[in-house]
Amino acid sequence: MKNMNNNTTKLSAYAERYESIMQTEFSSTLAKDIELSHLMSDMEQRYSIPMLRDPQFEDHHPDVMKLYLQISLTRILDQ
Repeated sequence: MKNMNNNTTKLSAYAERYESIMQTEFSSTLAKDIELSHLMSDMEQRYSIPMLRDPQFEDHHPDVMKLYLQISLTRILDQ
């Protein structure tokens, strides 16, 4: 249970970082995109998110994938 708590705490830190990026006024869309890209890379490392879509991983980590996909869609929509 302790490990789950640590993952939840970590995920909330990533969510807060995402909100901070979204509220920051950047000099360009590219600058914002770079920050979002760094956030996604950090999540990929922390949670071992696979490069290709993996339904089994998604089923086991729905909260992680929800935030990760939200960040990804933000990058796509803002370009």
